[in-house]
Amino acid sequence: MHITSGTSRILRCGNMFGTFMVGFWVGSITMPSPTCNTSSTRGTHEAFRAQWNGNRNASQVYYGNAHLDGMTHGNWFMGHFLAGDEVSPLRTSKEIELKFSDNPSGKVNGNVAVNQYGHSMGFLISGRHRYEFPSESVTLEKLGDYVIWGPGVEHTWVAESHSVVLSIRWPSIPGDQVRTSSFSTQ
Repeated sequence: MHITSGTSRILRCGNMFGTFMVGFWVGSITMPSPTCNTSSTRGTHEAFRAQWNGNRNASQVYYGNAHLDGMTHGNWFMGHFLAGDEVSPLRTSKEIELKFSDNPSGKVNGNVAVNQYGHSMGFLISGRHRYEFPSESVTLEKLGDYVIWGPGVEHTWVAESHSVVLSIRWPSIPGDQVRTSSFSTQ
């Protein structure tokens, strides 16, 4: 198996297996065909098929559902808090945290929080979602709208309509986010 980024590298006797996106990295997997008999690819096909078909938790590839994977951690499906994760060590990260939230219309985050060191980003997939900060309010309305804030900024949010949001926090530091005094979300 060869994993490349940017332009794909195709083996002379390989065939394309698939293209995928992980975080902000887009790459492709090239899998040698079973008829290849070069020493550099011999046995790779069978090993890859066994790993792909028989073990979704392979050490190099993980796939899942963000909604289901985040159910046990408040919709967060990647971050430091998954250390020792029996499902996949690939979901454990000190660099980034990812949260997938599907919010019904009118849902209000009951907490005001602040990151001590980390940066955060809210990325709208669908709906209408408002972020509240002490000095301003930012409403995400169109697919792809986002807001970024740095350390020390109090924040909370309101789903103005049914909304789907990807939240990104970096780096992933234990105890970095703390609750603070509340401020009005009206």
